Amino acid sequence: MAGMRDRVIHDYLGVDYEIVWDVVQNKVPALQRDLERILVLESRPPTPETR
Repeated sequence: MAGMRDRVIHDYLGVDYEIVWDVVQNKVPALQRDLERILVLESRPPTPETR
C-alpha cells in the first residue's frame, strides 16, 4: 500500500489505472475488514490473560 501511495503521489503520469482499480476492487475490502476487526479487538478492555 505504501509503495502504491508513493507511486501515485510522485509518478502521477506513470500510474496504471487498471492496477489501481484492481487494488480498489480486490484488496481494499479485505484490508477494511481486517482493520475493523483490529479496531474491535483493540477497543476491548484488557483481561487478566492479555495483561
